[in-house]
Amino acid sequence: MKTKFLSTIFLLLFTAAVLTGCSASAAPVLSFDGHQISTEEFSLYCEIAKRNLVDRNDLDALYNSAIEYAIEVYGLYDLAAELEVSDEFSFNDLKNGLQQENEARNKLLQSGQPVMGILQFGLSDYLEYLLSECRYNIALAIAKKPSSDILEGAEDYYEANKEDYISDATYTYQVLSIVDGKEVAEVKTVSQEDLMVSYHSSDLLGDVLLQGNIGEEYTIGDERITVLDRSNEYYPFSDVQEMVTMAYVEKQWLPEFLEGCVASCDYTFDDSRIIE
Repeated sequence: MKTKFLSTIFLLLFTAAVLTGCSASAAPVLSFDGHQISTEEFSLYCEIAKRNLVDRNDLDALYNSAIEYAIEVYGLYDLAAELEVSDEFSFNDLKNGLQQENEARNKLLQSGQPVMGILQFGLSDYLEYLLSECRYNIALAIAKKPSSDILEGAEDYYEANKEDYISDATYTYQVLSIVDGKEVAEVKTVSQEDLMVSYHSSDLLGDVLLQGNIGEEYTIGDERITVLDRSNEYYPFSDVQEMVTMAYVEKQWLPEFLEGCVASCDYTFDDSRIIE
């Protein structure tokens, strides 16, 4: 990829190209695995990739991030198609879907009905919305019929994130208060179920019991609270297997899969077609 020296004129031209996708050429800018990426489509990936760049004037970094993003989009949808939870990705289908989605949301707005989420999508937001939905569908499909390797990874994930799968807990704490001018210590025990019922999530005592350090003293009003013990009970893996497997696939397996797609992808890129 040739090095580019930025100038004010070039930056203006590049910004216009990225934001509008304008180009006189219909030839693909990026090609990989049988996929042909037009200037307009690549401009969308540049727009999204720019959000995570520290130096947005670094074209090499921008192009590399956009290329990786494109490979991940198609890799995700190719996997979804293989699992039969989605069709393969098409940029034209994306644009048509955006129009239909916004028309449907506009009709709801005009009729006074509630609209969940964004009132009207832009193309980049709509793509990321679909990608999130695609990841969920992939994770669900894999979790329902996991391979032995996926199950093994899910079990490791469960052990590393066991605090997310607490079935019950018992909290023992000491309360120091002043009664008739004297300091009185009282030890109390509360179960997680009672804690959830008795204490609102914003209550300080609930926060201390759930998140406070064992042995550390916290002042709440006129009382001093010390958490003495926190004993957790966990759902067995077999009871939460599908839930854990979905979390493992979405948060660990799928990102590693997409990294592999990028690392192994043989692509061609012609940045001269972006601005003509």
